[in-house]
Amino acid sequence: MPGHTPSALNSRANDFCKPLMWFALACCIIYAFSELAFPDVGKLAEAGLLIATIIGLALGVRNPALFTPFVLLGVSILVQTTGWAASFGAREYGFEPESSPRVDVLAKWFLFLVFALWLGRKPLGTPVLWAAAAIGFFLMPWTTGLGIQELRLALDNQRIDIGTMNAQHAAMLSGILLLGSLALFIHSSTASAGRKTLAGVASCTTLAAIALLYATQTRGVWLGVAVASASVVVLYLWLSRKNKNASASSWLVIPLMTAIIVGTVLVAVNSNLSHRIDKESGSFLLALQGKVESMPLDSTGIRLRSWYFALPFIAQKPWFGWGPDGSKLIMQESDALPPAMKSQFGHLHNTYLDITAQYGIFGLALYLALLGWLILHLIKAYKAKVLPLSTFLFGISFFIYWIIVNSFESYMLFSTGKYAFTIVCAGLISLTFSSAPIAQARYTPFFLRRKP
Repeated sequence: MPGHTPSALNSRANDFCKPLMWFALACCIIYAFSELAFPDVGKLAEAGLLIATIIGLALGVRNPALFTPFVLLGVSILVQTTGWAASFGAREYGFEPESSPRVDVLAKWFLFLVFALWLGRKPLGTPVLWAAAAIGFFLMPWTTGLGIQELRLALDNQRIDIGTMNAQHAAMLSGILLLGSLALFIHSSTASAGRKTLAGVASCTTLAAIALLYATQTRGVWLGVAVASASVVVLYLWLSRKNKNASASSWLVIPLMTAIIVGTVLVAVNSNLSHRIDKESGSFLLALQGKVESMPLDSTGIRLRSWYFALPFIAQKPWFGWGPDGSKLIMQESDALPPAMKSQFGHLHNTYLDITAQYGIFGLALYLALLGWLILHLIKAYKAKVLPLSTFLFGISFFIYWIIVNSFESYMLFSTGKYAFTIVCAGLISLTFSSAPIAQARYTPFFLRRKP
């Protein structure tokens, strides 16, 4: 390029990348805080972050550790394109395909990559991100919910949704908050400074999470929380003994976490949730007897009937699915529900079945491959002593929880679930990267790179 040497352009690229990094980090924090409580602001922050990332990639911002999920992102576009082509087969049921493929449905699963590309540049990036997300979550009842009326309904033993799509989504977010609180208790026991502050914050968020779980009364989430929380205690005990690095203060965490788990279970047993389980136990018994068509149309019965009657439709188009309207098609055309109820349900309340119905086995394989990469990446980072034990346990417990709760609700196909997945995974993955400042790295614009 006349008048400019490569070294001069590299220097200018580096000078531009530093303010770009701060802008991107600000967008990450604003998105985490606003997406739930102030959705319009959250969308603007997301757009700003994507623009900053495109500019950064053009200037040479890279992280080789993210190569595999970026490849999976490319595969997601292919899967959505084939799903769109498959949707033409739904015309016989009156579902018209869209004029072009929607590539953002599955691509949103990979939004955490954009966050991780920038958050890893600063050591405090992830803690601030998670703190902002928690504050935004606590603001939801007052910004998108019913405010004080939510509290009155909860005290009256009625389900609340605190401004989310429904109570299940509020419960899902509360479960993640509880798992994060347990990890924070572990971190506070080994922190070099601020132990009392961290323990105090963990105590407050734990009580808030349990109260919200009580008020949202969602069985699948309670099951996920119970299994994931118990896994935290077992893994903490095993790994601490294995590594012989547990101090006297850290051993006090085990009875504390055990008490929290037992208290959470007792709250569940004494809530309206236990009544709902007793009331709908007949649906389970009929399912075990193979009498699916005789199930009542309660919450459990609707789910089990939907899954059962979805299987023949999935078997018709197993590889690429029925397209984005696949779940809705199945709920409308199958015999799972009476005609009067069909318009009330547009999905199968199961992430794995919904993905398969819409995008086939290839879509499900993509999702499982993403989960597999994330879990293996965390394990490798912990073994390499990049991640502290508390963060590793939070990550593993989150994925245990996520696998369970998505068996009873299609969180990964709705905005709330994608938000939660993005915030948690972005923080976890960014903590596995070097915290070297961006200004210390050398960036070469794509138009100056030499071909090998």
